[in-house]
Amino acid sequence: MVTINLKLSQDELALFNAFAASKKTTIEKLLKKTLFEKIEDEHDLMVAKESLFEFSMDSNTFTAKEMQQKYNL
Repeated sequence: MVTINLKLSQDELALFNAFAASKKTTIEKLLKKTLFEKIEDEHDLMVAKESLFEFSMDSNTFTAKEMQQKYNL
């Protein structure tokens, strides 16, 4: 494991501690969870933008029934 030092003001520390306590967790777990969620959100946004671009290049859509017929499902 690696240790990361984080400089916080007393107000920031108090806020983080209070928020973590309200969630019945530790600051460490809260920061990890929050950072992972941010990474996931950024990834989801990137995928959405790519999908929107692909759709803008070819906006043909199919109903579920058409897809079933096309792929013999």
